[in-house]
Amino acid sequence: MPVLDTSILVAYLLNEPVANLALEMLTGPAAHAPDIIRLECGNALINALRQQRIEASQVLPRLDLVARLPFTEHDHRPYLRRAVELSLDHHRRPYDGIFIALAERLETVMITTDAKLVRGLHGTPLAKRVRLLG
Repeated sequence: MPVLDTSILVAYLLNEPVANLALEMLTGPAAHAPDIIRLECGNALINALRQQRIEASQVLPRLDLVARLPFTEHDHRPYLRRAVELSLDHHRRPYDGIFIALAERLETVMITTDAKLVRGLHGTPLAKRVRLLG
């Protein structure tokens, strides 16, 4: 029951090289994510539009696809304080901290395509909570 980082959904939505692996994670057993994942996906899709990687007509249908993916969403609010603590202690963004705090609570790992995040936590107690896709 891994926690999926937004980068996993974005890899799938934008058909990035790891899209097939991302789809396996998204449709695998008992995947979890905080509810902010929808907002982060929307932000990533708008960024992709600005970078001319997708067209405007593709943004909303791809965002709607997120609602149909079979992962369990969790309210982010119970994890906000811990996310900020993680940000202060490990110099990470609070957004990342929400995902990691959820992984801590579920006693599992967060799967991501963000190699910089994984490298940044190497050698810390949080390293056991993050894993690179693939």
